[in-house]
Amino acid sequence: ALEEENYGPHLIVCPSDVVEVWEEAFPRLGFGLRSGEVVLRMLNYDVGSEVQRARLFRHLYHTKFLPMSPFHVVLTSYPTFIEDFLKLSQIPWQICLLDDGMGWLGAACSDPNGLIGKAWDGLWSKRDFSQKKPLEPNFIDDDSGTNSDLTGALAVGITARHRLLLCSSLTASYRGTQHLAPVPGLIQFICPQFAEVTREEWDRSRVYNCQASMSHFRSLLARTCVVYDPHSPSLSESASEQQQQISLSISHMEGIVTPMEHDLPPALIEPFFTTQKINQSRRFALAWLTPSLRNDLLRTPTLDPILSSLTSSQKTGHSCDEVVIFSPLHPGGAGTTTVFRPAVKCGRVFSSEQGLRQHMAALHAPPGTWLCRSCGGDCGTSQARTHHERYCGVLGDKNGDK
Repeated sequence: ALEEENYGPHLIVCPSDVVEVWEEAFPRLGFGLRSGEVVLRMLNYDVGSEVQRARLFRHLYHTKFLPMSPFHVVLTSYPTFIEDFLKLSQIPWQICLLDDGMGWLGAACSDPNGLIGKAWDGLWSKRDFSQKKPLEPNFIDDDSGTNSDLTGALAVGITARHRLLLCSSLTASYRGTQHLAPVPGLIQFICPQFAEVTREEWDRSRVYNCQASMSHFRSLLARTCVVYDPHSPSLSESASEQQQQISLSISHMEGIVTPMEHDLPPALIEPFFTTQKINQSRRFALAWLTPSLRNDLLRTPTLDPILSSLTSSQKTGHSCDEVVIFSPLHPGGAGTTTVFRPAVKCGRVFSSEQGLRQHMAALHAPPGTWLCRSCGGDCGTSQARTHHERYCGVLGDKNGDK
């Protein structure tokens, strides 16, 4: 972060029993993350009552994160993070790090219809990084922090330029059955736009059932993972060391390294079923939760702070927040005239998420999606390709006649 002169705000969310470990270790870690005289400093947000945290948030929201700021990193536990989810959603974070976050992701992908899965789906903001709405003054100044009537006007979901997961294993084991890292969930976490555009096509083709395809994607995802080897604590930039690191990541992704199976006492399993956090038919999803994360989710009586905020935000419809930076006046064909316009937000609103996904795939797909089937040119959008292909084939036939 300091190499890029990025002084925050950064958010670290960890299980409750390691908050003190992070707090004690960070001063030593911070001195390793320094540039000249600048050292990253941490604020422990996981202290006091709701009223005290509301005062801390007021200070946090108005802080300008510069080299000499009183703090650059905010530390909190999962129960506090869930309780203050709406408040923390209003700050555009630079880096968001979830300690044991792979456990939540794995459980959510194993049981998407449980409350844990629904909460994970609503955890991250769907809007562009720069599109946060300003907070209402009474939301900032209210010490109670219970402004549920404002949720429709506030940004919902954590926004971060960089998202990191820490985990002890990339696989889970339940009753002798090994569960590999969920490829769709990891792609959604790392490349959300790509995942949204390809979701329907992948569902239609059932690519998830193709072992060769999933193995290929795991090898690609392994390049985004860093596996800490206690026998080689320093990371080298040499090609051989990097290739060794990728091979180590692939072995963890493919389950070659045997995961540790956590004991699941019946007394700890039943509360997940009675509160519908996990569906009983998907009990193997609990294998992803480490004991620390499992205890935190049991301590949290409800996930309503996330789910209710998500429900309230969806009442206004599903808005397309893509930033449009290029607009052709007459796409495709001979004599095309191109007009450059200022960057603006698309802003179209759809009544369903499916309608928004179709719109994203048709108009905001990544480059190379809508290629002309005659000449191979990139048309940008579905409509532009249809218009272009009407003339492309005709012009090709005329040139062939000559």
